[in-house]
Amino acid sequence: MYSQPVFYPKKRVRLPVLFVVLMLVSSALPVAVAESNIKNSVKGYDKGVSWQPVVPLKKVTFVNFDENSYLDDYSYLAAVPTTVFYDKDGGRLFSYP
Repeated sequence: MYSQPVFYPKKRVRLPVLFVVLMLVSSALPVAVAESNIKNSVKGYDKGVSWQPVVPLKKVTFVNFDENSYLDDYSYLAAVPTTVFYDKDGGRLFSYP
């Protein structure tokens, strides 16, 4: 009447547990080394209107002119830096268009 409990082999249990532990460790590892992932050797450009040296995260954006479409206008607006981060310890700005 009563069914016997099913016991799985240890190999079948170890693999998913190892996979979950690996996922947890890999998600916590970037947080542990986050302070050291910004290189101090990157100085940035000190010429321009900014009050601190600027380190661009994208190098070049080319936008082709097209008088019959608004696509080039929107591409130009997308190339304008929209995200700027200030590194207080290094005294530099990180700009990302």
